[in-house]
Amino acid sequence: MVRMILLLLALSGAPALAGGIDFSKIAKGTQFFYGPKGGQPTRVWIYRGQENGKHVIAQYVLRSGAVEGAPYRLSFYDAQGRRTELHKLSSSRSLRITFAPFYCDDAPAGRCSHIREATVLSSGERRARQQRDFQIKGRGKTQRVLRITSGGQRETVKYQRDARGVITMYDEAEARPVFLLAERTP
Repeated sequence: MVRMILLLLALSGAPALAGGIDFSKIAKGTQFFYGPKGGQPTRVWIYRGQENGKHVIAQYVLRSGAVEGAPYRLSFYDAQGRRTELHKLSSSRSLRITFAPFYCDDAPAGRCSHIREATVLSSGERRARQQRDFQIKGRGKTQRVLRITSGGQRETVKYQRDARGVITMYDEAEARPVFLLAERTP
């Protein structure tokens, strides 16, 4: 009986089980401010709503509390709130990165694999294509993700998410943890 209920929920596309963000609970224009614990925000993520059938979050650098210039990154999410595409924007070379079937950091606990393909936005030239394998552990709000590249490189990332699936803490082994410091709705 429990298996049947879980199967029905999974087939319904419930974002909590899919591991993605529940965008139905986030207003267009909502701003998420990230930075070091106890510090000032250094980044802001702004939910732009749906564009061409995908949910879009634009990420900006903050300087002295103000947005600086154009976004440095655009993330695109499917209907289940899983990231399927990422644009890394720069003045020299902007990249479009796709994840098939989706970015595995957004998966629920278990094993996951995706194909990551990077192309230059301006020319469409393919720069890299690789399979990545993931092992996701954790329940509820906290997940620990082990990423394994095709070359066997391993890295561990720890996430905490709120009930909507929004990241509230991100901790990579090589960097300082980043926290959601504030949220502003339109």
